[in-house]
Amino acid sequence: MKTHVEIRIRLNLNNGRTLHDILCQFARKTKGWQFPLKNSADYQKNNEGQAGFVVCDAVEDLEQAFVAIANSDPDASRRFEVTNIIPAQCGRLTMDQYNSIGMAFALSFRRFLRQGDCCGTVEVRGPEKGLSDIIKGSKCRSLFETWLHTPTP
Repeated sequence: MKTHVEIRIRLNLNNGRTLHDILCQFARKTKGWQFPLKNSADYQKNNEGQAGFVVCDAVEDLEQAFVAIANSDPDASRRFEVTNIIPAQCGRLTMDQYNSIGMAFALSFRRFLRQGDCCGTVEVRGPEKGLSDIIKGSKCRSLFETWLHTPTP
């Protein structure tokens, strides 16, 4: 089953650094990405935790789009996820365009973290998902698969 890609980020925010600091540094050091401070500040103000945007501006063969990143768990202030990818010029993105932009961001951001002074990880799930991604427990998955193969009355 094909789905939208999910991107989770864990950052070590030491010495008072914020998500905005890291996104700004990422955009300065990575070709094709920009950090819109005003948009990020507005997004963070409307979010309960740290949040921001980077713009996929000049990445080859990709639509221009805003990649929204936010802390979705107030108890885990160093965990973030890409909450949405918003097209900048067209009305909507196809699933393939969305996933291409998401994967480009994940690869670029992972490379940035490895080469820079900020420690962190980037985890990508999808875009292809199997039953084991949806039903994590092996026993539950086995029971569900057995139920699928039983004849219907």
